[in-house]
Amino acid sequence: MERLNPSQERAVRHFGRPLLIVAGAGSGKTKTLAHKVEFLIREKGISPQRILAITFTNKAGKEIKERVKRVAGVELPWAGTFHSVALRLLKTKGKKVGISPGFGLLSEGDRNQFIKRLAHSMEIKPESFKSYMAHRLEDLREPYDQRLEPALQEYLRLLKEMNLLDFSTLMLYLRELLDKSPEVKEGFDFLLVDEFQDTNTVQYEIIRLFARENVCVVGDPNQCIYEWRYARPDNIIRFKEDFNPDVIKLEYNYRSAPHIIHVANAVLSSSSATWKELIPTLIPTRQEGEKPVVKRFEIEEEEAVWIATKIKGLLQSHRPSQIAILVRVGYITEPIERALSGMKVPYR
Repeated sequence: MERLNPSQERAVRHFGRPLLIVAGAGSGKTKTLAHKVEFLIREKGISPQRILAITFTNKAGKEIKERVKRVAGVELPWAGTFHSVALRLLKTKGKKVGISPGFGLLSEGDRNQFIKRLAHSMEIKPESFKSYMAHRLEDLREPYDQRLEPALQEYLRLLKEMNLLDFSTLMLYLRELLDKSPEVKEGFDFLLVDEFQDTNTVQYEIIRLFARENVCVVGDPNQCIYEWRYARPDNIIRFKEDFNPDVIKLEYNYRSAPHIIHVANAVLSSSSATWKELIPTLIPTRQEGEKPVVKRFEIEEEEAVWIATKIKGLLQSHRPSQIAILVRVGYITEPIERALSGMKVPYR
């Protein structure tokens, strides 16, 4: 194994009980997961075919596969997103929940068009309908709108009639499959879940039905970025209550300068979130770096001019590709772009 810090080492070698790894930003999470898979294969004798690693994005799935290949020298065939895992299982076992193996998957674009046509025919607003669908199918809320519920049932009926699934119904059918056919999970000896803070309610239920003692979830509720898509960072609290896991915190940060870490710790220490006690106090490992600067402005134009002036100065010693402007929402960049253009500062 590569050199690991003590927390990473404990996480890698933990076995026999549910485990919650709270991985602070830049704490070497992917490296830790790859070595955990290596440990499971080499020291616990678990076949790579029987390790299920669920990631939140295709990119993350590819990364964990590549890391495992590099670290352990083996392929990890069951590493992928919730949706890719559901697709594979339902293609082979979908008959157990009334799905034909030849079902098609509705793309997001086709789904949006389908919803628009159905909403128009039933004289409801497409956006309201989509929001209601998400509440019902992903957040698992009970029916609460007498006007929109019939439209949802018609949507589900039409999908079944055409032998189609969308990304939401993939999750629902996988949940039903695991509930009605618990033997499905017998095909796996270990479950790993990455970016756990971005799971929604139906995905948590899938994990709950899949998991036994050999389950490890990794996440940091303070890094949840998908609440607008009904992600539930408090699923970490639910997991703690449902599984009584051991908790290991990865607190060493290998990415950011010390001053950045100190600011982050100060901000997070004032949090009133229910998961506050789980969050590690990050420890910097790098030594270099400038102090963050906090500026207040009366008007946005004044702020934009300050940013443009600062960047123009930085370009004396930095490449444009080394400078970034982060904003909360896109429209905030408009006055900044005007200021950059006025000072002939290139940007894209």
